[in-house]
Amino acid sequence: MKNKVVIIYFLVYITYVILAKSKNDLKVTKAYLRYGKNDQNIQNRKREKRTHMYLNNSSLLSSKNNNMNKTFFKYNKFIDQNNDKEYFMKTFFKNGNIIKFRYTHELWAKKKGVGSSRNGRDSNPKNLGVKVLGNNFAHAGNIIVRQRGRTFKPGNGVKQGRDFTLIAVKSGKVHFFNRVVSIIDVSEPKPLTFKDIYQENPTIIGLSKMWMSA
Repeated sequence: MKNKVVIIYFLVYITYVILAKSKNDLKVTKAYLRYGKNDQNIQNRKREKRTHMYLNNSSLLSSKNNNMNKTFFKYNKFIDQNNDKEYFMKTFFKNGNIIKFRYTHELWAKKKGVGSSRNGRDSNPKNLGVKVLGNNFAHAGNIIVRQRGRTFKPGNGVKQGRDFTLIAVKSGKVHFFNRVVSIIDVSEPKPLTFKDIYQENPTIIGLSKMWMSA
């Protein structure tokens, strides 16, 4: 009788051990499925549910309750191509009180390096381009175009200098045509001829011919 009681207790003990082990394995399996195969995460599975926090355009203040490393922000900070100084941080988890944050504004200045070229940062401006536009009045001696190379060629009333600068020889209205710059004299109006009238209004010459032929 005594042996039977011992055997029953032994079987109950073995059953209890097996059930406890299977239950523990089930918990570990759930932890692996939830947190991945990481011993540190498995040990922390009994902690409270962690809250998600997202920070944009902000950085954390230094405080005693802040346990996050600086390397976290170093490898999780992105700056867009337009240099809008925006920080996009990955999701992180934090236990404890609310973390205070403040806005940060950073400026990036680009300085041109010192080189051996003539057109460096300390070179004088060249002031190239068209100085007097078309249909504008230019006096004799005024610079019309300052250029490098013969982009614009001199025409009537315009001469070219040594550095390809176009200068007005006489006063008049500037005229551009097919990259040729010329000066139109408007001081004395030219009397209209029969050809000018015909080109200006062909209806007049047509009516006059009909009148003369009738």
